[in-house]
Amino acid sequence: MKQEPVLSASGVLAVVGALLGFLVSHGVLSATQSSTLTQVLATVVPIVLPLIVGWVTRKFVSPVQPPPAP
Repeated sequence: MKQEPVLSASGVLAVVGALLGFLVSHGVLSATQSSTLTQVLATVVPIVLPLIVGWVTRKFVSPVQPPPAP
């Protein structure tokens, strides 16, 4: 059975959180801006991510072909 990669909202938010932490530590963003972005993304990502994954799947993954008849 072929395994497909799974992209979860929690995984995306973890990566975004690490990126925001990096940006705050380097002075690119303030802690307040980071907090606001985190709240917005925590609301938006779980809603938008399935839509994006579904679109990409339909666009780039071919449907399963039935086995040839004997």
